Amino acid sequence: MLEWIIRGGPMMIPILFCSVLALAVSLERFMYLQKIKLDTKKFMNEVSDSLKRNRAMDAINICEQSPGPLPNVLKAGILKYDRTRQDIKEAVEDAALREIPRLEKNINILATIAHISTLLGLLGRL
Repeated sequence: MLEWIIRGGPMMIPILFCSVLALAVSLERFMYLQKIKLDTKKFMNEVSDSLKRNRAMDAINICEQSPGPLPNVLKAGILKYDRTRQDIKEAVEDAALREIPRLEKNINILATIAHISTLLGLLGRL
C-alpha cells in the first residue's frame, strides 16, 4: 500500500488527508445514528396506548425518555393535542425542521470531500 502512495506522487498527501477526514465524518455520523436508534414499532405502540387511554402526559414522558428525532417531533404534536389540527401540524413541522439539521450535520463535508478528492486525483494525472 505504501508503494501505491509513493507511486501516486505528491497529490496523494491531500487525497489521503481527504480520506482520513471522510472516514472521521462517516464514523461520527454512524455513532450518532446508533445513539438515536429506536425501536419504532414498540415506541409508537407505547405512545399510541397512552393516547388511547387519554394520558397525554404519559405519552410525553415516553417521548422524553426516548432518544432521537421521532420522539421530539411526536412530542411537539402531543403538546398541542388540545389545539386545532392546523396548530398541531405547524408544531410537528417546526419540530421536524429543528431535527433535520441534526441529522444532516457534516453531510456537506462529505460531499465537498467527494468533489475535491476527484479533482485532486485528476490533477495528479497531469
